[in-house]
Amino acid sequence: MLLRLNLEDVVTHFKKNRLIKFHLPDNKLASLKEVSFLEDSKCTIESFDSLFFDFGQTLSKAILTNKLLKRIPAFTALGFWLRKSNLEELVKESSILENRKYLFPKGLVLHICPANVDTMFVYSLMISLLCGNKNLLRISRRIDSPLISELILLLNNILASDQYRVLKEYIHIVSYDRDHDITDYFSSIADVRIIWGGDNTISVFKKFTTKPRVKDLYFADRNSMSIIKPKSFFELDEKGKEVFIKNFYNDVYTFDQLGCSCPQSLFILGSIEDADKFLIEFEVYLRAHVEKMYDNDIFSIANLKLNKIALDCLDQKIDKVYNPTNYVNFVQLKASSLLDSCGAGYLYYKQINDLTELNKFINKKVQSISYLGLSQDEIRNILLSNMGEGIDRIVPVGKALNFHYLWDGFNLFNELTSSKYY
Repeated sequence: MLLRLNLEDVVTHFKKNRLIKFHLPDNKLASLKEVSFLEDSKCTIESFDSLFFDFGQTLSKAILTNKLLKRIPAFTALGFWLRKSNLEELVKESSILENRKYLFPKGLVLHICPANVDTMFVYSLMISLLCGNKNLLRISRRIDSPLISELILLLNNILASDQYRVLKEYIHIVSYDRDHDITDYFSSIADVRIIWGGDNTISVFKKFTTKPRVKDLYFADRNSMSIIKPKSFFELDEKGKEVFIKNFYNDVYTFDQLGCSCPQSLFILGSIEDADKFLIEFEVYLRAHVEKMYDNDIFSIANLKLNKIALDCLDQKIDKVYNPTNYVNFVQLKASSLLDSCGAGYLYYKQINDLTELNKFINKKVQSISYLGLSQDEIRNILLSNMGEGIDRIVPVGKALNFHYLWDGFNLFNELTSSKYY
């Protein structure tokens, strides 16, 4: 007998039974109809409870002693950031505990985590966890790497201990294929949504069902730059130059230069003669360090950079390529606005005589400026000259990727807690 299926019934069955991969707190597959427990957003631990700081310290130690993870700069940086002393310093700096009596968790926070910065989900989780919230994090299948698997294994082992078992209700990490029904459901139960995916992802998430009082924190596409005074570089001794090169490398090459805080443009503040002299010396130091430290597929990346150079030339966005290699590319910026790099050490550069020349390159897309040699007055003048535009942070070279409770103009501790009066 021929069985005739109703197409609508088939689609309904598929929607109800499509699977979500739970990485945390238990490694399992679940269908959409099996995750209603996530709707319980009642929190039982106060904001900034000592348990959250202890959890950060335990995870920090696990990362920094792990044979696989401790060799990777991005994971080492995460491990140091998670130290209890650092988390306590961030909270102290924010002064948020001055009114602790009136601070309470928001509830359930949905984190849509980026694929280009694979450790970002832990930073996002920890800030929200400190605030006492329950958390549902969607990580991309594209970051399903041995390193992330190892990190999730560490997290599961920690949550299995008696001390942190209560946090199993606070941390759920999932991944699933692009599925609007699942995401719509998760959006509908969230009290806060943190969207790290950039402009396209933001436009999609604005269409989903949400609670009337949901708080959305959108992190759009951003661009960052670095400003260097050649004279400040020349004044460094050999050891100082090596430290500076290491710091610059970490800012640029971590996450293959695709993080929003990674500098994509370099402005050289000084005379043409000093700028030329600086580029020659700087390129030699940087290339030597990159050749020693960078272990990605350099040949595929070289092809990507060559294509990018050709496109930028055809579009008349650059007018000079300085000593291109597979590891470092300095391309002279001709356009009057910042451009998006293809990553992996493809740096736009421009010599400027005065900081006011920066103004035409500053817009609301600019997130971070890292620097060498700027005074506090010069930093303040940059901000004063661009009020109402971009620039959320100006930090020394080497700190471009340091995650902070102030990010993209948001005070995350304030955004992720609820102030109640009684």
